[in-house]
Amino acid sequence: MADENVSRRLAAILAADMVGYSRLMEADEEGTLARQKTYRAELIDPHIAEHHGRIVKTTGDGLLVEFASAVDAVRCAVEVQRAMADREAEVPEDRRIEYRVGINLGDIIVDGDDIFGDGVNVAARLQEIAEPGGICISGTAQDHLKQTVEAGYAYLGERQVKNIEKPVRVYRVLLDPEDAGLVIDAKPKDRRPWIAAAMAAGLLLVIAAGGLALWQPWVKQVAPARPDRMALELPDKPSVAVLPFDNLSGDPKQEFLADGLAEDIITALSKIDEMFVIARNSTFTYKGKPIKVQQVAEELGARFVVEGSVQKAGERVRITVQLVDAATGRHMWAERYDRELKDFFAIQDEITLNVAAALQVELTEGEHARLWRSGTDSVEAWSYFKRADGLYRRYTREDLAEAGKLWAKAAEADPEWSVPWGGLAWVPLTEFSFGWTDDPAGALQQATELAEKALAMDESLPDHYALLSRIHALKGDYDKALALGEQALALNPNHSMNLAIVASNMNRVGEPEKGIGLMKKAMRRSPFYPPWYPVVLIQSYMLLGRYDEMIPLAEKFVTRNSGGVAKNVHTHLIFAYSEMDRIEEAKTQIAELLELDPDFSVARAKASHPSYKDQAFWDRYLGVLRQAGLPE
Repeated sequence: MADENVSRRLAAILAADMVGYSRLMEADEEGTLARQKTYRAELIDPHIAEHHGRIVKTTGDGLLVEFASAVDAVRCAVEVQRAMADREAEVPEDRRIEYRVGINLGDIIVDGDDIFGDGVNVAARLQEIAEPGGICISGTAQDHLKQTVEAGYAYLGERQVKNIEKPVRVYRVLLDPEDAGLVIDAKPKDRRPWIAAAMAAGLLLVIAAGGLALWQPWVKQVAPARPDRMALELPDKPSVAVLPFDNLSGDPKQEFLADGLAEDIITALSKIDEMFVIARNSTFTYKGKPIKVQQVAEELGARFVVEGSVQKAGERVRITVQLVDAATGRHMWAERYDRELKDFFAIQDEITLNVAAALQVELTEGEHARLWRSGTDSVEAWSYFKRADGLYRRYTREDLAEAGKLWAKAAEADPEWSVPWGGLAWVPLTEFSFGWTDDPAGALQQATELAEKALAMDESLPDHYALLSRIHALKGDYDKALALGEQALALNPNHSMNLAIVASNMNRVGEPEKGIGLMKKAMRRSPFYPPWYPVVLIQSYMLLGRYDEMIPLAEKFVTRNSGGVAKNVHTHLIFAYSEMDRIEEAKTQIAELLELDPDFSVARAKASHPSYKDQAFWDRYLGVLRQAGLPE
């Protein structure tokens, strides 16, 4: 028999949860509890009472509140979140008390003082989607708000949430007072009236002094990509290409700021297992070119595209960003940030989390921890590092030396940041690899010491493990190289460069089959990959004797490349053709190689392949080159 106290009613439910409660309690249990009680007594509970809310239940890190209307619930949440942000502004990021809030308007079951049902469950799921310090509300709640709440809304699409049969329309509340009344990417029926009202109010502004139109993502139209034109098959998980951000500062020296922002977003997103992220090497080929979202999606095989701009003026920075579903041309999420330069890193984190949320990616606890920018709060150190990184990618001896100086300045600006020490390790390692040093053993030892220092400073960064894996493979310490490579990929299975490094190491340690799988993953994540990627793949096929797969790839490579990496491919072709008794074709390759480099010899070929575990194979390899006619 049903309980007489059980009834149903329509209500607005607010679910709130403290971010990182366990971490905060571990760091300062008494201090955290004291601050939490103060906020409850002075801020949260008074606002709930003011807006006629009823606290249903509380936990150590959250609470559930019932309101009679969605307007009261959202007003309360907006006021609390804004006040919390003001109070915690001067607190270090890792010690801040922040809440995620979800609000839903729906049917609930009332049993005494407690409430249950889908109306409650949806609010709890929306809380999980919200960003730290943010609010997510259901479409049913947003439909009842109209212009009665001084806030804006960004439509995040329909989400399938746990234990709820039908997808839920989700909106993120825009807390900046300047965004009041703004609705980004609303449903088509809402969009045109809003634009008309905005134009009537004069909100589509142009900065006359600079001739710069303010970015208005809700107006910009994007033509959808065509599935039949996709160069690569779309993966079975959300695939994202982050384009280089435009530098609108009017100062070419600020280019690194825009580039660094896009690079860091790529790095953070690639740490999420449920996402497929196109590598920087490929997306940055579009830098400075007039392109369309649909073109990027079709050429890279990515369904979603992130693009934006950065404008720095004095100590302030304006960042605009949008996430587009290229398959439909629809904006999934868009935002404009106008803040102090010191908030630059916080903006990076917000963008990353918002992209993941918009794509309905459910993050694990470990991914949440790894997603945040790992390292420095010093914009100066970060700036030096990004400038050095750009110089290093030019792969010249002069630029390498200059990159080393800037990495050293980054380390000096923030001695506790491990990343510049990893950069410094790449200087002697590159000198060793390119033959730019008179002391190869000394260069390799210096690289080892710097890389180990970087890893000791921060054991959470996969790049440090990949770097050390490369170094130990070159030193012939194969077991350690394998273990470090596995650790790098466990921490970030999407990073194209790390995948390629470990794939190359697999050839050295005698596991070319695994190398092929890893390199194909690296090349898919970076369709416009660096020239050395296919060289590793060619070598893997050669080591396995799969010449029918190796030769077409190698022939295609040498017709398009004539640099240093092409020389090894010529010697691989000499070996493969000789093994197949195609002697004339082997001799043709020798002729082409000597035309490319008249001094090339068997001794040079030997020097190009140090530290391979299967030394018997390489002895036979060199013997075949001699027999084919390559000079000793």
